[in-house]
Amino acid sequence: RPQERLCALRNSTSSVSRAPPKLEHEDTSLERLGLPNGQDFVVAQKCDDGEVKVHVWCWKSREYERTGRLQAFAHYLASHGVHFNRYGKDNSYNKDLMKLYVEVNELQEGMLQTIEPENPDCPDAVTVRHVVELLRIRLIAEVHKRKHVLIATEQVMKDGSTERKVNQLVVLKMRKGEDWRKAAERVLASKLGINQATQEECFEIDEARTECAEERRPFEGDDRLQTLYKIRTVTMHVLDPRHPDLAWIGLPAGTDFVTKEGQIGVHKGGKLHVWTWNPCDKEEEDDWAPLFSGTAFEELSRGLHDAEQLIQQTREHPQISALGLNSPLQMALGKIRQCMYKVADIDATIGDVDVHAMVHGEKKQASEEADSTSVSGAALAEFISAQFTRRRFGTQLDAQVDQLLDGVLRTVGAQQEPNHISLSVADEVLQSIRCSGESWGYDLFELTEVAEGRILESLGEYFLVPLCMSAFNGPQMVTKGFIERVATNYYTNPYHNGLHAAQVLHSSMWLTRGLGVDELQTNIERAAFAIAAVCHDIKHIGRNNQFCVSSEHPLAVLYNNSRVLENMHAAACWELMQSTGMLQTVGVADRAALRSQIIEYILATDMSEHFEVVSKFRVKSDSPDFSLSNAQDRTFLARMCIKAGDIGHSALPWDLHERWSVCCVQEFYEQGDEERSLGLPVSPLCDRSAVGDVGKSQKGFIEFVCLPLFEVLADQEMLGMDAQVPTKSGATASQQEDDTPAPALRRRISSRRASQLENCPQKVQRHCITQLRGNARRWVEEPEVTERVTRLLA
Repeated sequence: RPQERLCALRNSTSSVSRAPPKLEHEDTSLERLGLPNGQDFVVAQKCDDGEVKVHVWCWKSREYERTGRLQAFAHYLASHGVHFNRYGKDNSYNKDLMKLYVEVNELQEGMLQTIEPENPDCPDAVTVRHVVELLRIRLIAEVHKRKHVLIATEQVMKDGSTERKVNQLVVLKMRKGEDWRKAAERVLASKLGINQATQEECFEIDEARTECAEERRPFEGDDRLQTLYKIRTVTMHVLDPRHPDLAWIGLPAGTDFVTKEGQIGVHKGGKLHVWTWNPCDKEEEDDWAPLFSGTAFEELSRGLHDAEQLIQQTREHPQISALGLNSPLQMALGKIRQCMYKVADIDATIGDVDVHAMVHGEKKQASEEADSTSVSGAALAEFISAQFTRRRFGTQLDAQVDQLLDGVLRTVGAQQEPNHISLSVADEVLQSIRCSGESWGYDLFELTEVAEGRILESLGEYFLVPLCMSAFNGPQMVTKGFIERVATNYYTNPYHNGLHAAQVLHSSMWLTRGLGVDELQTNIERAAFAIAAVCHDIKHIGRNNQFCVSSEHPLAVLYNNSRVLENMHAAACWELMQSTGMLQTVGVADRAALRSQIIEYILATDMSEHFEVVSKFRVKSDSPDFSLSNAQDRTFLARMCIKAGDIGHSALPWDLHERWSVCCVQEFYEQGDEERSLGLPVSPLCDRSAVGDVGKSQKGFIEFVCLPLFEVLADQEMLGMDAQVPTKSGATASQQEDDTPAPALRRRISSRRASQLENCPQKVQRHCITQLRGNARRWVEEPEVTERVTRLLA
């Protein structure tokens, strides 16, 4: 085939540029082939029979060859009833024809298939169709405790135009005869930049959810030509969203990201894809997966993180600096990060009113040479700040209180038990607490029998006496007397009683130790936390806040329908501390801090703000400056611990959880009975006639309320543990990533498998999360459970 060979020589010659070295075809002996100018030439060939044949040769360019093949392609289509105009509006070849030719003949991403005409008698009947095999990948990953699917929102073409897409999955046109598994590897590498090794390690194909379908659409250039799309949709799961190599695609935080396909530039055909992780439909979720993924406030925080990520990726593009856009983007990035910082501590942001700037007309600037006018202005500013703004007690003390702190040493570190502590707890009870008190599933029902009903007195004395002595040198007998008074002020409700207070004390203290909070708490903070846990439901009337408001209970009138019971518990706690002499050894500064923290911890048990608080903590813990060495952050995590301890029976071993659930439902039914007698609507879950729904309601309570709370605690535990893992350089991850935002730090330092968590030292994950999911399943999967509970409630 000499013509093809000649064309190849010509093409190789034409590809050389910029003063090439002397090539062999420039030799005069090759002039007979028309080189180096590519002239036509003639070759005479003498045959065996004596005749002479003359061959006329010419050199054809690639474009010429392509034109010929394109003409043949157009003739083939025309012979099958499909007619394309040869030239377009700009006197160039028809773009639709060229696109179809390249796809079918060069890229092999489609084919032409002959078909029987619909009307055989019609001379122009179409007897060919365009067939394309499409592979769609539904890539699913767990983001913020809920399954999300990856979709493309828009695509930037090579000419700079933007093509918006609606829920476009990862899509690829398969090559002729290509296996779909190989095509999946190819598209994940080309569009998402995930290499084959990472795909094998982190992705898993769901064989049971492979779907095949067909769609017919008219071809863009000629409506008579129909395109048959054979679509294979494959579901693929991300096994380890925290794998470091998946940070490129926005995991595990689920941030938006941009990928490049091909070479970007004029005439290079590259594309930019903008991707986002969208929540899956309900049918995509597992049975145990909670539907709570965050409040609107948390979505706002995620949006800011996405914007930061996109701007950061855009700044890294080489053409940004050349266009002079680096500086504006840096300014925008700084403003977004400032907003993220403000959002992370939203309560402080809302309450941060610069009164001094309003009074003096300048931003936080104090003059050392102040005259009488400025002194009066300072007094006015202090008055306005004290009376018309919300002060954060315990973190902003008055100047007079600051003077009292001079010389006061606040010890931070492991708790040191004071010497000569004499506990009046029976030896058998004390031995049981010491041996089993470190266990999450400690059976307090059994301990109650051993302690002859004095469970709260025994456990409270064990925890509070040493803590109060360390914090403010509280006399042992005074602390014991306080605990006795607290125990007598717990009423004999089925659920909210002294045993519940003891359970919350044990569970909350266990969580603070497991998360490392108690190691950094001051002595005052430890004592305030334990006192709040003991008194968090003191004088509880066995009815919830909604009942108090609906019935116009005196407590609701007293506290203006706002956190009725929690405000009452906090007030009763402080009154008992005053009346029993608990505060006689507490200094002024410590007294203010102690009271503010007790109030904060008890109010944290108000479940009306449950989802709001969980969302705020998620946002705050993602802030780059979140640290347990910071008093506000440490207190926030302690608040989460007492919240989890308050509803922690759901995470106890099944026998204990079932028993607590029966007590809780009994109290609910008593409230429902009283509501019915008062002519009030019966509150949800308080209707005895719906006892058969106990299993479903308990499962829902665990999945929607308890599990999201414990999962944020497990995440915090994992982050704290990973931050202490030494790196190759010898520094810990937290030391090496001091300037790295928390979401990025989570991506880099944690790549554990879910299957490995059973053997890891994570207490919350191993004990609480596993037990919560198991308990939720048992409520609906074991019919005998509902039958047994129904009999107990009858």
